[in-house]
Amino acid sequence: SSQKRNPLTENLCSKCFKEKAGQDPAATSTSKQTQNKNESQVLPESSEQAPSTETIPSSPAKPIQEKKDRCWKCNKKLGLMSFSCRCEYSFCSEHRYAEAHSCTFDYKTDQRNLLKEQNPTVAASKLNRI
Repeated sequence: SSQKRNPLTENLCSKCFKEKAGQDPAATSTSKQTQNKNESQVLPESSEQAPSTETIPSSPAKPIQEKKDRCWKCNKKLGLMSFSCRCEYSFCSEHRYAEAHSCTFDYKTDQRNLLKEQNPTVAASKLNRI
């Protein structure tokens, strides 16, 4: 029961669904139509409910690269020659440059912040002249 249930396939595995579809194609289309009617009845009820208190994030979450041994752009196996970018993804030699993989890291803002830290404002000391 660790498998996900799909009402469109009548909660059957792919093998059983294909067997059933091969035996009686009219039954599957009829059951799909009744499911669509049931779903359409459920939708208006859910729209009448009070709005949920869940907050909607303003920007979608950044996907995490689980396979660090593969290129994020072309999924090529990296081996020993992997290049990590500041956007926290690994790339092959072809996609290692920011322009090649449409990098989301803001290099301009990062460099501006670095310059602000390294070059503080120079102000003349305020001494009274005699």
